[in-house]
Amino acid sequence: MELHTLASNSSRSGYRTRRASAAHGPIPLHKIDAQAKPVYVVTGEYDPAGDDDVSGGPAVEKFIPGAKFVKAEGLGHFTPCDDPIGFGDAIVALLDEVINKASSRSTCRPGCPCSP
Repeated sequence: MELHTLASNSSRSGYRTRRASAAHGPIPLHKIDAQAKPVYVVTGEYDPAGDDDVSGGPAVEKFIPGAKFVKAEGLGHFTPCDDPIGFGDAIVALLDEVINKASSRSTCRPGCPCSP
């Protein structure tokens, strides 16, 4: 059972696919629009798994155009448990970035409560 193999060299129907889980089947990464729905992979500076070029953050950034790989300084693999304050600081900064990007290209209709 393949549970998480992001960067296998499989190919189906002429495009690269990745298998997220045996239950969900292959994911056609070229169909993920990171411009419309931001994709961030956040790992800690001391998380060696996050740096893996095959299935870590760099692979996600490489295979999903527009995805962003972020290393949170001073944090490790189990950061939400090990350092909740550091994790919160890192995540809040990223969420601010996502919100600012979304606000700057809002497609809401005039009069919508979320319109500037």
